[in-house]
Amino acid sequence: DNPVMIMSSDSSSRGFIVLRAPQRSRLEHTYMKNMNNPKDYGYGIPGAMTFFESPVDIIHTTFDTNLQGDDFLNIVRTNFTIDHSTFKNINADAFDCDFCDGEVTNSKFINIGNDGVDVSGTKISVRDTYMEIVQDKALSAGEDSQMEVKNVTILNSSLALTAKDKSHIEASNVTIKDCDIGVSLFQKKAEFGPATANLKNSTIELSHPEPFWYLIENGSVFYLDGTLIDTTNTGVKQLLYGNKYGEASKRTK
Repeated sequence: DNPVMIMSSDSSSRGFIVLRAPQRSRLEHTYMKNMNNPKDYGYGIPGAMTFFESPVDIIHTTFDTNLQGDDFLNIVRTNFTIDHSTFKNINADAFDCDFCDGEVTNSKFINIGNDGVDVSGTKISVRDTYMEIVQDKALSAGEDSQMEVKNVTILNSSLALTAKDKSHIEASNVTIKDCDIGVSLFQKKAEFGPATANLKNSTIELSHPEPFWYLIENGSVFYLDGTLIDTTNTGVKQLLYGNKYGEASKRTK
């Protein structure tokens, strides 16, 4: 009822960097608002809140309204937990994670300007989580990531589940409604391979015909309730990243 408030009244704050911390960090009952990424003195830090090689537990914490930067929360090369937390009114990506091992549970992502959860080279579990109005990819696994998704609801967003570059998504009990694309799988970078996904015991309700619920690039593999979905496409990458689908679609907030 009386959280720790970390905020910038004029939105001029450049956020925080936790760099190779000797002890594990913990945010609990914390409200962060109007943070932006560091950009002075030549820093190339994309996140307003960054943990680099510094393990962290985030519980009952809200990340609200950033005006600049690629991410609000960025965690790199460590392990983490995020539980009962909320990301809302985010300028671009809500949570970006690179080369980590962790989980997101019992959380909410609402009104996100780009990706909700975007991971690379990471093993992650996302469970019991609600996502609504995500302008690009709600859940995105890239660069040989392994993502487990269970009991997740994704509403009124552009791309619900996306795996690329040799990544795999194992998903069950997922509800996807009023999104542009349910599942997209493709290869973006030449040094990696196609992507795979297995979705079961889930509900997909989109406004357009079912054959257009999925963007599965030639070479990628998608199983729905044990059945191989043959929706071979070429050039899936060209449909994303500022083109037909994703943030460029500018869904109504």
